[in-house]
Amino acid sequence: MSLLNKTPSATYKSLLKVGEGDNQTLDTTLRPVEDGLGNDSALSISTTTVKVINLEVTGDIIGPDAGGFTDGGTYNVSS
Repeated sequence: MSLLNKTPSATYKSLLKVGEGDNQTLDTTLRPVEDGLGNDSALSISTTTVKVINLEVTGDIIGPDAGGFTDGGTYNVSS
């Protein structure tokens, strides 16, 4: 959905932004996803990485290699 000719504050209850600066774009640097007031979420993203703090899975993990997780490690499900 385009924001063209719309006032975001009057159109949306909450907008999320990437990074701590204004007009931050995605690149290979991991940046926090924040709300409009600058509060960081548990999610950080880049064009190559997704980081989640305290991931809670309530269903099955589905992927080409859905093996177990190890504390503090990296889990890669790509083939």
